[in-house]
Amino acid sequence: MLEAVLREIKKTGYLSKTKIAAALQTTTGLIEGAVTQLLSLGYLKVDDGNSPPGHCGQKCAGCPLRRRCAQQPPVKTMTITDKGERLLIDRPA
Repeated sequence: MLEAVLREIKKTGYLSKTKIAAALQTTTGLIEGAVTQLLSLGYLKVDDGNSPPGHCGQKCAGCPLRRRCAQQPPVKTMTITDKGERLLIDRPA
C-alpha cells in the first residue's frame, strides 16, 4: 500500500488524500496512515512553507496550488524525497 500511495503521488504530481483514496479504492483514513508512514520512513518530506514558488521542482503552471503558493500564510506541501524516488525507480510498477 505504501508504494502504491507513493506512485500515485508521483503520477499526479501532488498529494490529494481524497483522490488517492479513490484511485486506490480505499479510505482517506488509510491514505492518511500511509502518508504518515511514508513521512516517518523518509520517502516523503514536508516543506516548511517558507520556500519560494517553484522550489518543489514542479512546473507552477500545472500546479493546483499555484494561486496559493506565494500567498501568506504559506502553503505547506509534501514532496517525494530522493529515497522515495529511488524506491520508485528500483521497484517498477
